[in-house]
Amino acid sequence: MSDSGLHAAAVERLYLESDRHQALKKQEFFLACQPALDLRPPQMVGVETLVRWQSPTRVLVLPGDFIALPEETGTIVQIGQWVLNTAIAQLAAWDAEMSPRISG
Repeated sequence: MSDSGLHAAAVERLYLESDRHQALKKQEFFLACQPALDLRPPQMVGVETLVRWQSPTRVLVLPGDFIALPEETGTIVQIGQWVLNTAIAQLAAWDAEMSPRISG
């Protein structure tokens, strides 16, 4: 890679880290949930929760493009705490919504 290519990659990494740092404050992360299914017998056995970043300047940033930097800098813990808290809140909301339907 040329010097200009290395420089461009370094600048992009700097911008990405700056944007990602603000993403938690600006509530740009969201969770995508998908069911885990057991086909015998057919039933849902869990939910996989995936973090996504909807950046206003970058559109949708895939985890492969933004997870490595927080892992290197240690800020992955903040993202992990947000994911855990948000997933638990979503589970509680689903439980509250579904409980009356199941018992009634």
